[in-house]
Amino acid sequence: MQRAITGFFFIGIIISCVLYNVWSFGILLALINLLCIWEYLGITVKENKKLHQISGIITGSLFYVCFVLNIIKYASFEILFIPVILIFCVLIFKLFTKETNPFEGFGQILVSMVYITVPMVLLFKLSFTAYNYFSLIPLLIFISIWSNDTFAYLTGKAFGRNKLFERISPGKTWEGFFGGIICNILIFNLFSYFFLSPKSGYEITPWLIILPIIISVTGTLGDLIESMLKRSYGIKDSGNMLPGHGGFLDRFDALLFLIPFVYVYMQIS
Repeated sequence: MQRAITGFFFIGIIISCVLYNVWSFGILLALINLLCIWEYLGITVKENKKLHQISGIITGSLFYVCFVLNIIKYASFEILFIPVILIFCVLIFKLFTKETNPFEGFGQILVSMVYITVPMVLLFKLSFTAYNYFSLIPLLIFISIWSNDTFAYLTGKAFGRNKLFERISPGKTWEGFFGGIICNILIFNLFSYFFLSPKSGYEITPWLIILPIIISVTGTLGDLIESMLKRSYGIKDSGNMLPGHGGFLDRFDALLFLIPFVYVYMQIS
């Protein structure tokens, strides 16, 4: 029951922020970025954990904000040098921390920016068409992730026999994996039919098949990679901020990993 209530409010908040306006969407991604960095560094850093978490969210948040301001043309490209300078300042600060392995924490901060902040920036950029915010793009991506997760689970529960990656995630099966892909393609095309092409007319094009496959495959890989991360550090959940669901990194692992692949495909297609 707790899981269902949390999931209901969780989905409702995301959809509301995506649809309301560009600022609510930008704030949503900023919060996801901040909370996922906090959880990631809480898992991976041993010495001065809180100090690294604070340094990480300041650096990652500034990196995100500067890129967003550049994307919406509120600032020039030169603003991007600010987070770069801050990264070097973190390294200078390391001279005074007396840690046994100062580059471990610094390296994890850099990894968190690549793994978490860069996908958030790319998702924000994907949502702009000719410098206008197009909310249906991120909405479709979120719905696609949720539909893949849901139908992969249901198909795997009903027909699952062959383990997909038992060493990392014993519950996942090949039957569920392909069931998620097939249902995701159907959901993707239904969404396109009702929302993306009501005036121009519906037409099956390669991207309506390829894009949901990319989302399903890379989203599943993102889930497996986050499971590998948790197993490496001997934990069950990335956090406890979402009752019944674990942490934010648990909920957005698929999104973080698939966005770079979706971005590259949409740029070349």
